[in-house]
Amino acid sequence: MYSQAKTHLESVTENANIVEDIENFVRTWNFESEYDLSLINEDVTNIINQIFIQFLLNKNDDEIQESIHCVIHNFVWEPLRPILRAKYGKEDGEIFEKSKIFWRNKKLPKELDGKSYCCVPYTAAVVELSMLDTYNSPLEKLNCLCVTYDIIFAELKTALINVISKYSENELEIPIINNEDVTPILTLVVLKSKLQYPLSSLEYIKIFGKYWLKDHKRYILQTFETVITNLLKNDYDFLQDDIELTDIDYCEAITKITLQENANHTQQSTRKPDLREEVLNRVLKLIFTSTTSNMD
Repeated sequence: MYSQAKTHLESVTENANIVEDIENFVRTWNFESEYDLSLINEDVTNIINQIFIQFLLNKNDDEIQESIHCVIHNFVWEPLRPILRAKYGKEDGEIFEKSKIFWRNKKLPKELDGKSYCCVPYTAAVVELSMLDTYNSPLEKLNCLCVTYDIIFAELKTALINVISKYSENELEIPIINNEDVTPILTLVVLKSKLQYPLSSLEYIKIFGKYWLKDHKRYILQTFETVITNLLKNDYDFLQDDIELTDIDYCEAITKITLQENANHTQQSTRKPDLREEVLNRVLKLIFTSTTSNMD
């Protein structure tokens, strides 16, 4: 996004050195504080206003705003980064440790056990969110959250369509996916993404990206905040047995249910299922229920 912002500003101003001019202007600014994030944000807002007066007179639209915002925050990110990460380092470390535990055990937290939608891998969403720490401006970070959120819905709908089209005659009837269903999925995606500075990024967006926090984007940020708050508040217990519940193939899940039920009817088995079978069957049945509940 930075290169696009730079190119756009050069085109609008017809000045190949506009970014360098803006950076030099920022260097000369007398900041009220070096450590108070609110005061720094006020200075950045004033800098942006002055840049429009000095370099972009009578030229102001959303694309120019985004470009200026991106260029300035990429420039001031270096001094801001250690301040943010020092302030929220403890919480960031806790989330990262829980992510490492998740990857070490490869098990769903008990709080997510039974959430059938969590059995979808969400690979694309994990890849997108894992890039959050690499972005320098709050707008870039916010866009990353929004894209992740949208990808989750896309991947979940694809999974449901695959199951329904393969195992149901009503393949056009997709279960309604509510925003409430996304919170446990986001928790899983955050854990899988192995973010080192999740809370720092959210606070950076809240403080320095207020201009962009409108409507749907504000809701998405709040949803991520809920996930991070819950991860920090709850002492997540991870399953310690050998029942792996992540990355269950949703199509294979329906097949297993069908084959097992047929086998049970045929053999009339009286053997009591062991712990692994009980948990796996419960999760698989939840997948089946969640993908067929609205098909009657």
